[in-house]
Amino acid sequence: MTIEHAQVFASFNAKRLKGAEVAKTFVAPDYFATIAQRNHCTLVGPRGSGKTTLLRMLSQSALEAWTHPNADSDYIKYIDYSSVFIPNDFRFREELRSIELSPLTPQEAALFLRATFNTHVFQCFVEALSEKVATPTGKEHRLFRRTTISRETQMSIARSLITLFQLPDSTPSTINGVRLALSHRKLLIRSLFGALLFKSVKERAEALSATDYLHIPLLEALSTMIASLDEPLDAPEEIWCLLLDELELMPASLLNELLDSLRGYSDNRILIKVSLSPAFPNITGLSDALKAIASHDYEEIMLWYPDRVKSHDFTERLWESFANLNQLPVRNAHEVFEHSFTEAVRYKDRRVYRQKGFYANIFEAAMELDPSFKRYIATHNIDINALEELDDNRRAAVVRKIAPLVPLRLFYRTADDAGDPTLRSRKRPLIFSGKEMLFSSCDGNPRWFIGLMNKLIERRNPNGTVDQEVQADVMYTFAQRYLFKLKTEPLLHMTEGNMPSMSLQALIVDIAKYMHRRLVLDAFSANPTSTFQVDGDIKQSVARLIESGVAEGALVYLPKEIYGDPLILDNVLGKTFRITHRFAPLFGLSMRNDRSVTLSTILRAGRTSASDETELDMLKLF
Repeated sequence: MTIEHAQVFASFNAKRLKGAEVAKTFVAPDYFATIAQRNHCTLVGPRGSGKTTLLRMLSQSALEAWTHPNADSDYIKYIDYSSVFIPNDFRFREELRSIELSPLTPQEAALFLRATFNTHVFQCFVEALSEKVATPTGKEHRLFRRTTISRETQMSIARSLITLFQLPDSTPSTINGVRLALSHRKLLIRSLFGALLFKSVKERAEALSATDYLHIPLLEALSTMIASLDEPLDAPEEIWCLLLDELELMPASLLNELLDSLRGYSDNRILIKVSLSPAFPNITGLSDALKAIASHDYEEIMLWYPDRVKSHDFTERLWESFANLNQLPVRNAHEVFEHSFTEAVRYKDRRVYRQKGFYANIFEAAMELDPSFKRYIATHNIDINALEELDDNRRAAVVRKIAPLVPLRLFYRTADDAGDPTLRSRKRPLIFSGKEMLFSSCDGNPRWFIGLMNKLIERRNPNGTVDQEVQADVMYTFAQRYLFKLKTEPLLHMTEGNMPSMSLQALIVDIAKYMHRRLVLDAFSANPTSTFQVDGDIKQSVARLIESGVAEGALVYLPKEIYGDPLILDNVLGKTFRITHRFAPLFGLSMRNDRSVTLSTILRAGRTSASDETELDMLKLF
């Protein structure tokens, strides 16, 4: 692997990369063709799920650099528009929030919010235009919707933009000159905002009314600019797509105002594709607003995988790309990591069902340790020495359903001196090793997957394999580090009245310990408790923690499609969730979506004590 490729894969965060760099390691999920089509759409997913990457891949530089063999036939043929990527990050959010929380009147603050955001969009549009008319470097894999224009044409375009955006007459008559002038405009808006903080209401009103460029309407200006480009670019009726990243970082007042303007908008030459977190309680009507614009279809795309089975194909493609770019000596994942101990049921080898075979031995050991499992086997008339003789339907209904659970109970269950079941502590969970466990633990999150694989290949053997002990250690530490992050992230703490602050970490621990005890100590069930529902007995502060957990990816939202659950959560009440599989090795959890319990039941069973949190803080994370 080249150093260039190594650095790109080590970053695994599209915010830090240019479009061409994103394309080098991009693995298209099944729904990318839908995203690429001429439609309005919303990409909904937690951090690390690929929202920014997917939007950036629609930009010109990314599409020109993408070397996927089927890129043209499967994807690019659908993209008959030019795109404008509009980033949003925490720094820009804090800039907007400082305006929103200032002592200015709500109307004055709203004007500065609009002007700041609109200028940001205008600058991004001009940057995309500059890329569209730039001379190719010769390094492009293909050219995508480029236009060659003369110097005189560029000057003509620049002069029209200078007029439209009310830029100084001294602005150079080049597209780059317009871009720089808009960047300077941002500074002027910020300076004016700071100066007016110390002015009287009358002085502020006079200054704001005299500053015309604060009042340029976003959508009307974009429509005017798009129409003005038809002739000089020789591209009549060209459609432009605004790629608005991470809408949840925008102030609610600004976003609601934007949505209000979209509802009455009718320019079918503008597409809007947005990305946001699933937990979005302060915003309502996003879907309705995007459905209402122009004549294009609207799609909502779920970027997370409630069921790990559905993430398998995408994770396999991630591994293939990772192994090839890293030039691994062994690239078959099963050869590198072997199979997972709990996943023998997925093998195509029928010998695991034979008398005295893998499952006969596992079930026999479980029956000796666990009377409830012995009763389960008897109740369901299962002959553990004749599993191979069962027909496929019977084997699927009985054996395959319980097969992954039995090794987990054996691994974590023991008996005290009185013979009563108790938990066994495991600091090296070898049961959480093997390809299936490794891949499933990331919940289809590409950022997590790349991070985990980087850690694993650092410790591979000379022959390219990774020992099971190493896998278990890496997975355990990978989960520990994430849990520690949830403790230290200030945005994920809530305080209610005079009660001590409860961190998201503490909530995760409470839920995980409850699920672990139900899985290991309860009477054996083929459908153990592994998910939870937020009920009406939950305090508002805990509901906010659930929203934070979903945004982080620490909690996974399980929408019930049959009931029409929305992808965007404006209220967690009545919704079902589970802990991310990334925590399974740390707490000894199954990687399945089984029976649900109310969250209030879990919390009544015992909250994480101060001593428990101290113990968590002392985890050896490094």
